[in-house]
Amino acid sequence: MSGSTEIADGVPEEKGIFRGLAQAPLHFHNMVAELVDNAIAAKEKEFIVKIDISKIPDTPDLFAVTVVDKGPGIPLKRVKDHVFKTGDPPPKGSLHLNEHGFGLKNVLAKAEALAGSWTMQTRDQDILKKDSFYEVNSPLAFKIPIYVKAGGQWPKYGSDSTGTTVRINLPLSYFQTVSRGKRGAPPENIPLIVRYLREHLGVFYRGYLEGGKKAFGSIVTSLNWKESEDVEPIRPDHSTKIPVKKF
Repeated sequence: MSGSTEIADGVPEEKGIFRGLAQAPLHFHNMVAELVDNAIAAKEKEFIVKIDISKIPDTPDLFAVTVVDKGPGIPLKRVKDHVFKTGDPPPKGSLHLNEHGFGLKNVLAKAEALAGSWTMQTRDQDILKKDSFYEVNSPLAFKIPIYVKAGGQWPKYGSDSTGTTVRINLPLSYFQTVSRGKRGAPPENIPLIVRYLREHLGVFYRGYLEGGKKAFGSIVTSLNWKESEDVEPIRPDHSTKIPVKKF
């Protein structure tokens, strides 16, 4: 009828939005970078981020990727009201890197589509004083439980004080996207995949790893929680005539 107004329903459908996020192009090194971004944003000075890849026992093709930081942890209110809210931007003035409310959810949705399992654990000063921590597990949902766990259940690889860990199960086939765009066959073993990953991280975070004006900190990698190795900053060699098509 002329002059009338109808309202289009823009409320997202719960399953559809997370399935849609999982379809977004996201290679393995970009997934890890999203988690490293969050860790640096939480503690921009003297940050320490550890990335481990470990074989999951009794599974032929599944590995656990764990990103651990020694930041301030995430307060309960932020876990409840912001971390898992889709499209929620960071607070004004916050040093979130390319974060517009979808980065972490994109990572977790992709992980669910590939292997179906992830866990986030965090503790700030308030919950640490109570010898406890917060834990959130897959699957993603609009209303997702936050469990309060006893401090004795905090993972051994976690920070000695405050901090956050994100653990994601992924198949080997997805790790191989770390070499997407490069010539040759994809890497077939985890040590080589880690080498590719370290190169990407060295380029992505060279300004942070070198010190500079932004931050001072370190990123380290390990296999099966054994010897850690620092990621070194890498500057692309612009003197060559080989075009850099994408990072």
